[in-house]
Amino acid sequence: MIRSLAVQVLLLATAARLLRAAPCEVGGSVTDPQGKLVAGATVTLTARDSAAAATATADGSGQFHFLGVAPGAYSLSAGAAGFVAVSKDVDIAAGQGSFALQFVKVAAQSDSVVITAKVVEPTVDLRNGEAFNRTLFTRDDQVFEQLNAGIDVGQHEGGGKSLEVRRFGFNLDHGGVNGGLKVLLDDVQQNQGSQGHGQGYLGSLKALSPELIQEVDIVNGPFRAEYGDFSGLGVVHIRQRESLPDEFTARVEGGNFDTARGFLAFSPASPRADAYIAYEGAYTDGPFLNPERYRRDNINGNFTRDVSHDRKLGFRIIDGRNDFYSSGQIPLDLVAAGELDRFGYLDPSDGGRVRLATVSAYFSQSFSNGDALKLDAFLGRSLFDLFSNFTFFLNDPINGDAIQQHDSRLQQGANAQYTHVHKFLGATATLVAGANFHDNEINVGLYPRDGRTPTGVTTRSFLHVTNEAAYAQETVSFFQGKLIAGAGLRYDDFRFGIDDVITPTNSGVEYAGRWQAKGNLAYTPWRTTPLTFTLNYGRGINSADAAPWRSIRSSRAWRRPISTRLARRRTTAATVSASTRS
Repeated sequence: MIRSLAVQVLLLATAARLLRAAPCEVGGSVTDPQGKLVAGATVTLTARDSAAAATATADGSGQFHFLGVAPGAYSLSAGAAGFVAVSKDVDIAAGQGSFALQFVKVAAQSDSVVITAKVVEPTVDLRNGEAFNRTLFTRDDQVFEQLNAGIDVGQHEGGGKSLEVRRFGFNLDHGGVNGGLKVLLDDVQQNQGSQGHGQGYLGSLKALSPELIQEVDIVNGPFRAEYGDFSGLGVVHIRQRESLPDEFTARVEGGNFDTARGFLAFSPASPRADAYIAYEGAYTDGPFLNPERYRRDNINGNFTRDVSHDRKLGFRIIDGRNDFYSSGQIPLDLVAAGELDRFGYLDPSDGGRVRLATVSAYFSQSFSNGDALKLDAFLGRSLFDLFSNFTFFLNDPINGDAIQQHDSRLQQGANAQYTHVHKFLGATATLVAGANFHDNEINVGLYPRDGRTPTGVTTRSFLHVTNEAAYAQETVSFFQGKLIAGAGLRYDDFRFGIDDVITPTNSGVEYAGRWQAKGNLAYTPWRTTPLTFTLNYGRGINSADAAPWRSIRSSRAWRRPISTRLARRRTTAATVSASTRS
């Protein structure tokens, strides 16, 4: 019996040694400081006792894999363009090991503009901050020009008003019609619904300082479940820095027409916190005979603290003002006849003024299994007045037809997102699920005016518009990243409340909701050839102004591109869009 027991103990010890020595699979994910997956990162696994090393490249979904790894003590590190390298010590046991690596610092200076495409989301491009550091900026439309992403934007009235946006042959006006182009700044939606001048108005971008941009995600259609309203023709998600490369930064620009711009920033060095406070001021008269007197003053601040090695908490503040005069719209026949200069004017009081402020807080946590949690909330206040004159004395020969459009709003919102890395049918998969809440309380009106003084009331309403949404999107990488398949689903619920002061019969509350399905496939036949075949489907929505005849537009988009990813991604694509109004 003693001999039998000894034999069993020997067999168990041998099995344990074999199990400990059995090669295993090691994998995980690489994310940026905002918790977004980083494709193309170089990951190195180094044995601490022998310095033997192996290298892998994160695939399009930010996942990396090492096969045949012997159990033991290792160092795991990651590097990517634009980020300071990170590393951690890991102990690998028998079976499988999953680890998360997150970049926490942006590289002090990048020597090149990085333009990349994610295979898992072939409709997504990424621009790093260097694209903006090399340009002299005077207007916010230049930010979109630097993206070089097929977004045609421009200004009228000298730059004080919101962008005019064109994309894929559609006129989006100020960004909120015909499908819309959704623009976010650190998860805060910039499109203003039911705005006093135009649906989806993007005037809040006047408070953005280009020097503070870290990166920009560009989505080329309604193909991601995390984005809802106004995303029918794509998304531009701008992410700001948490700190600046230098402790003190000063930038001064000057030009014709009394044009001047200055940027000042202080970013203190701290081992466990990232912070900055920045001021931007700009002024120009433009080439107009009625000097534009366009002045912008912005204050932007951030404070981020590492609560622990895998948690961080941050706060942001943006405060801005924007005042301008403009030549307005002038009759072309008078210009053609030589009676009015092309830079002339008829109403010297045309122009506008904007005041806005936003405070936000954000929290993120990464887990050892590769999962990540993100939470953020914001509160914003804005005042908007636009002074225009389109028909001069056509309707009122005595007082004229000048108008004032007013929008005063309080908006608040919150976002939650959880990323889960797991196995699906033996393949690496990523599940992203989350929820959004956005609420607007708006005082909107239209007034006749004399100069810049209202002389009556044409329309005035108090609006309360709320949007709640939930979504989930699953992406699976088969055959070590050669075939990537994804599907997503989103539901948006809207509440439109109207209290019409002038015509009470127009008041009321209505509700609406929409489901939006997403799907994508990406196939890369050969690893040595930068060729990828993709197929994407998405349904997006575009809310309209809150009104008794309120509507939501829904659109479906297909993209069937063949793309090659060289130094800069080139895409040949056929895009078909169809819209229905309900």
